[in-house]
Amino acid sequence: MKRIFLFGLLVISISAFAQQKDTAAPDLKNSIDSLTKKTKAITDSLTNRIINRQEQQTGIDMDRNMQYITDLQKKRREKQKKSAIIRIAIGVGFLILLVVGLSRKKKAAGK
Repeated sequence: MKRIFLFGLLVISISAFAQQKDTAAPDLKNSIDSLTKKTKAITDSLTNRIINRQEQQTGIDMDRNMQYITDLQKKRREKQKKSAIIRIAIGVGFLILLVVGLSRKKKAAGK
């Protein structure tokens, strides 16, 4: 009884999983090829969009960075200019003190 049941099960499983004729295969190949072409086209278009967005973002970032760098350079130049003016003013002040001091010594020595 078990053998007959196993034999029946084997026959049913073989017939259930049997392949179809070869005439259906070309249609399947064409549909698979068209599907792969479509998916490849979709992935390529998505990749191009992503690359374009990244390039645009990179351009925006570069512009922003260049603007930041030029602002920093302007601030640095302003600081250097202020410090140079202060140094020149201090030097002129010391020169005036030197001239005043020397003129007093000459007057004191000339008395």
